[in-house]
Order: sequence, then structure tokens, then C-alpha cells
Amino acid sequence: MKNILIVTKEYKHPSLPKVGGTGIFYKNLCAKLNDSGLSVKVFLITNNKYQIEDENVEIYAIKDIFKSNFALEFIRSISGKIGLLNSLHNKIYLLEKRIIKKKLGKWIKINNYNFDIIETHDFDGLALSLPDNIPHIIRCHGSWTILKKYFGYQNVQSGRIFCEKQAFKNSKNIITVSKYSQKLNYETFNVYSKTIHNGINVQDFTPDNTKIIEHSIFFVGTASKEKGFYTALETFRSILEKEPQTTFHIIGNMTKQAEKTLALLDQNIRTQIIFYNYLEKNEIIEKIRKAHVLLYPSEGETFGLALCEAMALRKPVICSGIEAFQEIIQHQKNGIIASTKNDFIDAVEMIFSDNILSEKISSNAENTIKTTYNLESTVFHTINYYNELLK
Repeated sequence: MKNILIVTKEYKHPSLPKVGGTGIFYKNLCAKLNDSGLSVKVFLITNNKYQIEDENVEIYAIKDIFKSNFALEFIRSISGKIGLLNSLHNKIYLLEKRIIKKKLGKWIKINNYNFDIIETHDFDGLALSLPDNIPHIIRCHGSWTILKKYFGYQNVQSGRIFCEKQAFKNSKNIITVSKYSQKLNYETFNVYSKTIHNGINVQDFTPDNTKIIEHSIFFVGTASKEKGFYTALETFRSILEKEPQTTFHIIGNMTKQAEKTLALLDQNIRTQIIFYNYLEKNEIIEKIRKAHVLLYPSEGETFGLALCEAMALRKPVICSGIEAFQEIIQHQKNGIIASTKNDFIDAVEMIFSDNILSEKISSNAENTIKTTYNLESTVFHTINYYNELLK
């Protein structure tokens, strides 16, 4: 095995649109696969056409099919709003995949590429766009089907769900990023999978002697109900009543509802809230190093990558009791699991008042990431899985 192709709608690069965890994951994975002696290329569907190189990884990007075709986008949009046109809506999404497949095949042929393995993500059913003659893998970062079914995501286009189901029917090589993800994908798509935990690049997330902001509560992620923002906010407000020096730090995108909620707070509360908006990775690390404690009250995740990043920085974390987090956190050993708002309040007070417990949790958290949830382990198991498929 020598040549790997990643087909994705997300990839982290300064020249490309902002992306979430999937794009960051593929950037890191490609770099590590390349360091391992493999030749890695990326075929990207994004906001425009690009051809760039990122740390010896060639990226060829085509413009999003719907953004490049007004008529197709119009039909997609209208058909998605009218129940009687649902069949047409699904066919439009299938057509998108066929167009991508044609463009991908042409790119491979013109450049005379010979790929051994193709990997893509689960969301949007992008596996339907892959060549039939090359083994492929779907890595389950979080499909729209599962986000809607289990995590309450609304307004998900039925065409996306239709394509995801078709893609899983046509695919037998599946990677899930946690045991919880494995369970959800089996229940939803009846597929068997190999679990390879996502890992972080521990060289990037190293603790240092940065002075912490005493009594600071940090929230990292989109300020939404799904991410538990309002639980974090209410926890902060309760602590603030007892500890007037407490501050609340928000790193992530702000939703309109969150903005309205913050605007209604008393001025003396708002002055204790610091909002950093979207930050690059190095800036996020710099901010988190100053945190006294971090809250992750998410209502649903398939894996806790942001949680792992804070743990790698030797920070005490308090998280909700969702299954994905329980795979990572051992209560009061490498973190604290909180089931209710009062649990979060009690846990924050415990961290603020008990330095010995806080240090024990922080030290164990760092060790957990170094030994189990590191990128090197992810890459090692990924390469082994690739090789197994080619035997």
C-alpha cells in the first residue's frame, strides 16, 4: 500500500473556508500519513476551485455542485420544502453525487493516479461519489441521519439522509470514532464497523506554566443548546453569586439565540463574560492554558475531541454524562461527570476549592490523552486497517 486518497467536504487550511472537527481531523491525518511514508492526496468539495499543497499533501478542490449550478440549487431548495416533491429532492442529491463522481474520475484519469485506498466521511453520503474499482472506507464523524435521530438536529434535508442510507448500503468498510458511534451506526444503518478513536496531536497541545485566571470558567464550542451552552451559562451565574470574581470565557461561534440571552443579562453579569469568537488553533490553546476549569455540557457527541484537547493541556474538565464522554472520563479521576445543572455547580465549586483534587484530575487527564487518545495511535490503527483491507 502506498497511495491514499481522501475525499471530503472539509479540510483545514488558511486558504479554505472555516471548518469543523472533520476538516481539522483530515488535515492532521493527512500530515501524519504522509510522515509515515504514504503518498496522500485530497479531493475536496468546497466553496470554489483550488489546487494547493499543504505540507506535501496535494489538495485538488472543486466548487460545491449546488453553489456552481443555480438551477440545480433552486430545484433542490424548492423540492426540499414540498413533501410531494420528496422523490425529486432525493434524486437531486443523487445527481450531485454523480456529478462529483464524474469529476473525481476525470481528475484521477488525467493525472494517471493509482490509489490503493479511498477514505471519505459519512455525512452527505459522499461515498456514492467514489469510483467502483477502488476499495473505500467511510469514517463516521457524524452523519446528518444520526444528528437528527439522536441529537435533535432540525431542518436536515431529506436528500442528505437518503444519500447517507444509500452510501452505507453500498459500503462494507466502516470506521467509527468511538464505541458509542459504533452503537449508533449499527442501530441506524445496520453496519458493522471498526472503532478507531480520534486522537489529537499531543505535540500541539502541551501544558506550560501560563498563569491561570483564578475562578475562570471556560466554554469551548458553538454557543447552542445542543452543546450545552445554557447549562454552562447558568452554572457560571450561580457560581458568580458566591464568588464575585468568577469570569465566564466563551470560545466559539455565537448563535443568535445566545446573543439575545446574553443581551438580557444584568450589566454586572455581562462585564464578567469574555467572548473570544472564532479563534485559530494556536490562539485557542493560548486561551485554554489560562483556564481554571472547562465545562462540556453537550447533549450529544459521537466523540469528545475538544474535551481531549483540554485534557491534553492538563486542565480539569467537567462534562455531561453522554456515552461518548463516559468512554473517555473516569469520574473524579481524570475529569468530573455531571448529570444536572446542580452537579455542574457542585463540581466547579469543588475544583475552585480543592487544589489537590484539581491537580490530580488534571494530571490524570493529560496522561489519558498521551496514552490512549493521541494522533499517533489513530494513525497506527488506521494504517493497519488499510493494510487489512488490501490483503
